[in-house]
Amino acid sequence: MQTDGYNLLDLRPLLRRRAGLAGTVFLALVLLSLVISYSLENLYRSTGTIIIERPEVSERFLPGTFQNPDREQRIARINDEVMTRDNLAEIIEEHNLYAEIRGERSAESVVSNLRRNVELDLLTAADDPRNRYDGEVNGLEISFYDPNPATARNVA
Repeated sequence: MQTDGYNLLDLRPLLRRRAGLAGTVFLALVLLSLVISYSLENLYRSTGTIIIERPEVSERFLPGTFQNPDREQRIARINDEVMTRDNLAEIIEEHNLYAEIRGERSAESVVSNLRRNVELDLLTAADDPRNRYDGEVNGLEISFYDPNPATARNVA
């Protein structure tokens, strides 16, 4: 009786013949991943969160003057205020950031370097399970990345 295809016993000689090649490839991949992981720079992230809550003032107490401000506009305004050149330059001076390149490059270049290491993310109501206003923006997270963990912690 003749069968079509292979079974596991037929693969055993193939695996024996190719074991050296498979082991070499596996070892090379492990070594390559170790070299890459150890050659990468450590980068630490510190994050601060700004939460914007709904005002609790009833329109009944302030008729005609109460306006429901758009949170996204408020967050955009906070973002613009935080990321101004003057504020970033002050952060650079206060925390002595990029001391090695401040003397060599222009102030705008150093500020743009800080901008690359700062990340702003919006927080939506979906991120907060206690919030019943689904889809609204609740706040923002400001993160700073740096190779030095203490510097990353202090800046954010």
